[in-house]
Amino acid sequence: MAAALIAEQLASARRIRADGPTTIDYLRWRDATDELLVDLLGVSHTGVAAFRAAVGPVHAKDAEGLQIDGPHGMLARLDRGTAVLRRLR
Repeated sequence: MAAALIAEQLASARRIRADGPTTIDYLRWRDATDELLVDLLGVSHTGVAAFRAAVGPVHAKDAEGLQIDGPHGMLARLDRGTAVLRRLR
């Protein structure tokens, strides 16, 4: 069950990447994935911490500039987040 849910989030990440991505789609994916991982693993699980570190920071004010290239941009965060999900599958 957990593996299938994580696989769905990985598929969503591929769609987001193919579409652009847009900031709102990325933020929705990030937040939905975080909630899913907390529900599946618990808030104190190392996988949740690894995902948050990969896609963070998560404060709304930090969403500004997510379109930038490089390690702080949305695509890099998406790549790091999906790498964590692959390890958790």
